Formats: sequence, C-alpha cells, structure tokens
Amino acid sequence: MNGYCDVYKHSGKIGPAAYMIPAAGIISAIVLSFIYAYITVYSPVPGYISIIFVLVFALSLGFVISKVCFWGKCRNQVFLNVSSFLIGTFALYFSWIVFIYALFNQNGNTEIELRIFRMFISPGVVWDLIQSTNETGWYSILSWTPSGSALWTFWGIEAIIIVAVPLIISSKVIDSEMFCEKCSDWCVSVEALNLAIPDDDELLKEIKKGDAESLADLDRAPEAEYSYISVVLQYIRVALYYCNGWNVTAGYKLKHVTKKTGNEEKEKEKIENITGLFVLPHDSFEKLSDLSNRQDYDS
Repeated sequence: MNGYCDVYKHSGKIGPAAYMIPAAGIISAIVLSFIYAYITVYSPVPGYISIIFVLVFALSLGFVISKVCFWGKCRNQVFLNVSSFLIGTFALYFSWIVFIYALFNQNGNTEIELRIFRMFISPGVVWDLIQSTNETGWYSILSWTPSGSALWTFWGIEAIIIVAVPLIISSKVIDSEMFCEKCSDWCVSVEALNLAIPDDDELLKEIKKGDAESLADLDRAPEAEYSYISVVLQYIRVALYYCNGWNVTAGYKLKHVTKKTGNEEKEKEKIENITGLFVLPHDSFEKLSDLSNRQDYDS
C-alpha cells in the first residue's frame, strides 16, 4: 500500500452500445414524439402547461439513453454525448413532424405513415408549415394568441430542453461508475464506512490525492447520540467499488458528510463528493473492506 492510488478512467470502449444506443434512442424518440405531439395538440389547456409535457418528453428520452448505456456497457463518454445530442436533435425534428401532422389533420387520416414519411424527407416543407403556423399561432391563452416572436421564444425554449436534457443526463450517467474490463461488467458500489476527518490539513490533502494507506489509518467517525439540542457532525464517507467476479477491479471515492441530528429533529445529511474515483490495489481493498465489516459489526 505504498504511494498514491491511480485515478480511475474509463477504457473508452463502446461495446454493444455502439448499435444499442442509436437503435433504442431512435425508436424511443419516435414513440415519445407521437405521445408528446398528440398530447400537446389535443390538450384542453395548451400553452404554458406544455412545458410539463416537453420536460417529461426530454427526461424520458434521457432515461432510455442512460439505461441502454448501462445495458450496452458503454465506457466512452464522447460517443455517449454525441449519440445523445444526435438522438435529441432527431427527436426534436420528428416531434415537429408529428406535431404539424396532428395539427393539420385533426379530423383523422388513414395515410399516417405515408404522410409522415413524406414530411420526414422534406424538411423544407416542414419548415414552411412551421412558419405558417407561427404567423397565425395555434392556441390561445385567455384572449391572447401567441404568434411571431413570442411563439418563436416558446418553441426555442422547448427545442433547447428536448436536445439539452438528454445530453445533460448522459454526461453524468457513467461519471461515477467503475467498469471491470476483465469481468466485462459494471462494478458494485456500497457506502462502506464513515471515518473521522483528520485535524492535520496536510494529511487530509494527501488522502484526497489518493493515499489509501493513510485513509485506512483514520479513526472511525463518532456515532450520533441523542441530544436535546441540535448536533452537527462532519466526517468522511468511503464508497467502495468492486466487481462481481474475484475482486479483480476495485476502487473508492470519498465524500464529505455533514449530518444534523438531535432536538427531536429528523436527521439531515448533506453529502458532497471530495474526490473522484481511485483504483484500489487488492490489499488496500481488503483492508478497507475489513474496516467496513468491523464497523458494521460494532454498530
């Protein structure tokens, strides 16, 4: 356990996600576009409430991408970000197509696939219909019918949400995860143990740099006791990562915890990451695991 632990970095491999993310993203974008567009057009209260619909649309798309990222074992952040941006852009374009279709064909149409396909390959026609809709507006709020610049503003906000939210979600989804290349699977993470913050600032800096040996020598954090006055405790929480195989890959991350308890108040915790992920040698992992097991036993 000499020296500092290496900072964990993803291998950059894409895995099955190379085809799973685009396929699932496009299919979900099409399905969600139909749901979003028709709810928007046929909602009895169109207008400001549409922001709820667009948020659900974007969050759902981001959720699908993040889940498929895990299932497809994607460890390439650039690929994930680019895919999310392109899928979000596709979702925006296709939702416009379905919205225009629904708006201009509210009386029903038996050629839905043919019409939508023609619009899909004719972006110029779609743009002309969007402009004509913007000139007159398509819904009213009390006695006001948004059109022109006001409607462009609303649509612009919706467009940013549809493209940006899945991208933001995907940019964070594998940020705090570790992958075992030998087992070809994601590592399990557990909130392992709570340790006292050292009084020595230099020692704390070394620990934040990846000094796992000094980390394992820290005292355990004091347990909160019942008090008639509010008590604030601060300590370091160690999150351990390990693979489901033979512990081939292991790591840890440190968090600063501020816990408020006592005075018959509900306990409150404020948690802040203070390090990234470090790769743990096997002996270091065993020592920290042993400390965690002893803490669980003592408590």
